[in-house]
Amino acid sequence: MGANVVVNYIPYGKKCSPQPRSSHFLSKEEAPLSVFPRPEGWEPKEGSEPGFLIDPSVIGPGQTGVLEFSVSENDRGGIVAGIWAAVGRDPIAECELVDTTEAPLSH
Repeated sequence: MGANVVVNYIPYGKKCSPQPRSSHFLSKEEAPLSVFPRPEGWEPKEGSEPGFLIDPSVIGPGQTGVLEFSVSENDRGGIVAGIWAAVGRDPIAECELVDTTEAPLSH
């Protein structure tokens, strides 16, 4: 779709390093990259897998969308899923997983 996007899965007990991964992340006002809510009137294609949508038009030249996902079990045995999304100026650092006791998507 013409947009640069990096997607990383961050397991429980890990986080991406280095942080921040870009010299400059744009504000939500400058580049409203979000994976929810889905656009009004959007309907999934029959037989498609559950997923998410991003609007590639918010990612400009020299920019990359960064999506980090984490899924873990909480103290009550439930599943907690988290998503962090932002647009950064290139280059975006690779995600090296390192140990942490913090939440995996704390930025």
